[in-house]
Amino acid sequence: MKADEYGNVRYIVGPEHNRTSVTPEEIGSHILTYLRNVAQTNLSSPVTKAVMSVPAEFSPEQRNATRNAAALAGMLNCLI
Repeated sequence: MKADEYGNVRYIVGPEHNRTSVTPEEIGSHILTYLRNVAQTNLSSPVTKAVMSVPAEFSPEQRNATRNAAALAGMLNCLI
């Protein structure tokens, strides 16, 4: 884990020979994409909307990061 030039958190992931840095939003979007794909498989229809709950203690920045992760995962109409 390290900070980028703007002070944002970035995680270093991947094997030794192919490391890359990702943001928490990117990691969240991969998880949400996986969950969306599982839901689409089970429902046999596209999933483009979601309702997600976050802890009450989340700051506005954390809520916005969750919203950004959902947008990166292709869920543009997300209610948080």
